[in-house]
Amino acid sequence: MTPQLVLEYLFAAAQGGVMGSFIGVVVTRIPPLMRAASNERVGALKLLLSVLPGSHCQECNSPVHLWNMIPILSHVLLRGRCRDCSATIGLENVLLELMGIAVGLVSVSSFGWSSHAVLCFFALSTAVVVIATKLAMKQQRRRGSPERSR
Repeated sequence: MTPQLVLEYLFAAAQGGVMGSFIGVVVTRIPPLMRAASNERVGALKLLLSVLPGSHCQECNSPVHLWNMIPILSHVLLRGRCRDCSATIGLENVLLELMGIAVGLVSVSSFGWSSHAVLCFFALSTAVVVIATKLAMKQQRRRGSPERSR
């Protein structure tokens, strides 16, 4: 394996990890929005605005610094906890980042650096988003939402 090929795979893995991390944000923020608007249509602008605020701890609401958002590595270095309040950060994020890395590597190893690889990357990423969102919504329904118990 040539050094150039190694760098290409590392870059593809990094892109995939970042996409997996973003998918984690989408999966965390979209299902509650959809549940809150159960009988209404949710516009694209409202969905976009729900993922725009910066990453933050779900417990203490403190912002996550850029150097704490390196896929997988940050989770290991922070031992799966928030830097500020030590709240546990679930493994779901790491699993989504690993899936993103796999998507990036599969795309580039199958098609090289081409438009086909980009299409494959986004198609597989979209599939991961849909599946992860469905699973998150199902999990939240099982737990029961606080709004329904009032």
